[in-house]
Amino acid sequence: MQPELSELRNFLRNEFNKRKIFKPQYSKRAYSRDLGLSVTSLNDFLSGKRDLNLKNVDKVFKYLKKRTSTCCSWCDTPKSKAKLLIGGPRAQFICKECVETCNEIISTGRLMPQ
Repeated sequence: MQPELSELRNFLRNEFNKRKIFKPQYSKRAYSRDLGLSVTSLNDFLSGKRDLNLKNVDKVFKYLKKRTSTCCSWCDTPKSKAKLLIGGPRAQFICKECVETCNEIISTGRLMPQ
């Protein structure tokens, strides 16, 4: 086992445990989906049975990079420019302006374009 991967393994275990505390029904299947890995690959990696291949390590780091650059999932407004950014499930966010747009659509009964 490579030392660099043991650090990644510990990080992913801690991250999973934090999510389980926040949402007890959160499963390894959901976690593997969020990371873009197969359930088997994630389970084997977290249990120390085998290391991730480079392709899967790349998927994990792309996911982590995406999570650190927080922006509105609707309009891509970065967190630094949004007045308010509301977090939702699976690292989805919506800014105050998009919430106001949604409220306007609901109040006027406007439909989505066909």
